[in-house]
Amino acid sequence: MKNLSIYLITLIVLFIGQSCDDGVGFVEKKTTFTYSINDGEVVTSAPYDGDHPSNFSAIMGLIKNEDGTTEIIVTLRNTIEDAVYEVRAYEASSSGGPYADSPNNKVFSASIVGNGHSVSHSEIASLTYEELVDEESGFFVVHDPFQDLSTTDISTNLILGPFAKEPNRDLMGTVFDYTFNVGQVDTSFAYTGDHSASITAEVQIDELAAGNSRISVRLFNTIDGEMYPTHVHDKADAASTPNGTPYLEEPNANVFAAMILGNGEMASYSQISNLSYENLTTIYNGFFVVHDPLQDLSTTDPTSFILLGDFARMSM
Repeated sequence: MKNLSIYLITLIVLFIGQSCDDGVGFVEKKTTFTYSINDGEVVTSAPYDGDHPSNFSAIMGLIKNEDGTTEIIVTLRNTIEDAVYEVRAYEASSSGGPYADSPNNKVFSASIVGNGHSVSHSEIASLTYEELVDEESGFFVVHDPFQDLSTTDISTNLILGPFAKEPNRDLMGTVFDYTFNVGQVDTSFAYTGDHSASITAEVQIDELAAGNSRISVRLFNTIDGEMYPTHVHDKADAASTPNGTPYLEEPNANVFAAMILGNGEMASYSQISNLSYENLTTIYNGFFVVHDPLQDLSTTDPTSFILLGDFARMSM
């Protein structure tokens, strides 16, 4: 009887021990990191400078696998259809630029084709989840599909940030919306002409790490092949201007002045201004103007402006 009791106690201890071991098995882990366009957070002197629309962004997801590997899922948002995005992980460089010349293929290296919207791609990294999240000191880079791939000209990097780490989010950015000119500034300025009233615009102001700004204009519902003169004009006292306009007729090229080619859909252009984000959004006073491409350009007739509004201010 005594032996049976000892046997039963032994079985119970073994069962409890086995149950505890089963509870310390594989623990699933997941995390995501969001990256916006390169505003110079890593290399202050080299924010992205190119023709890609600046509303581009990426999401990186990491999933811990039971075999010790890690699934890395990269989603690119606001891609250009058929554009090929080289998306890579790079080890930190010990000299020269911030990262090595060759991608770290053990982590992530892929060519992702844009579809006009969001597109995702996944790869399996041989490194563990903990190695990537806690120890990896490299960089996550998305190269501009419209420029030659360069690991030395950092201004061609659409996205540049720490790999599997939260990027710096100290810099400001705001998007301002503009609708068809129906006289919002002055009823006598309402557009008269043949252009469709469906045209709209977004003006995105991004604070750059060096203290200056990137100004990006996106025009929607453009006419394919038509050139849209798009300007910012300083506000002025109409009594003091040659033609009685409440703005200076000469565009302020230090803020924004560009010819944007319509493509039937969304057309965009970006330029870097030496004015600060705070200056542009709180101090500077100007008008955002898109001229009608179907009429001769006029800086004295606001009724030929298809878009007209206060620059970098929220509409009331």
